[in-house]
Amino acid sequence: MKLLDSLIIAIRSLFTNKLRSSLTMLGVIIGVGAVITLMAAGRGAQAFVASTFEKVGTNLLMVTPSSPEATGIAALLPGFSTASLSLNDARAIADSVDANLVLGVAPASQNIAEVTIGGESCSSIVVGVTPEFQYILNYPVTAGQFISERDVSSRGRVVVLGSEVAEELFGLDDPIGQRVKMKGKRFTVVGVLEPKGSMAMMGMSIDRVVMVPITTFQTTLLLYWFLNLYFFFMER
Repeated sequence: MKLLDSLIIAIRSLFTNKLRSSLTMLGVIIGVGAVITLMAAGRGAQAFVASTFEKVGTNLLMVTPSSPEATGIAALLPGFSTASLSLNDARAIADSVDANLVLGVAPASQNIAEVTIGGESCSSIVVGVTPEFQYILNYPVTAGQFISERDVSSRGRVVVLGSEVAEELFGLDDPIGQRVKMKGKRFTVVGVLEPKGSMAMMGMSIDRVVMVPITTFQTTLLLYWFLNLYFFFMER
């Protein structure tokens, strides 16, 4: 049988069983479309994760505390049962690590709180930090200054605002020197961070972060906290 005869027979069969042919074609189209969609979604997610790690840095290690006694869902929540890391641990590690390998150690605590000024308010990620946090996690300021060592040692009530928080609370006004309120306590704005884009932290945009001295965070701002340690390694 010639190829042309086979083609004619196939076309006649398709037209003879129109419903069956249509359903078959529909199934093939849906299947191919689903595969293409899943592949595109997977590549998009891969690109997003890769870009996120590139922004944070490929030579960064985060250590999160956990309790070996915690079970069930508590085992998935860092620091749920015991805040097993302290500032003294961070200082001891910073003093003992190999200076040829580890360039810096930055302790940090974080939680969510409402930041208000006048009639304006917004939910933000409050992070207690030391000055090293700015360089290790790449948080440049676009106005003012970052948390200083003096702020940490004096438990100063100062705050550095993320770009979204500054815009939402102050609009086009200069926030430097203004005072905001968190947990019923007033903090003076000393700096504003540069926008970091679409990254997320604790389910919020990374630009909704506000930073305070870690000692202030742990002693006067939030009663429950746990400590993360960020290690910045030398790239080889």
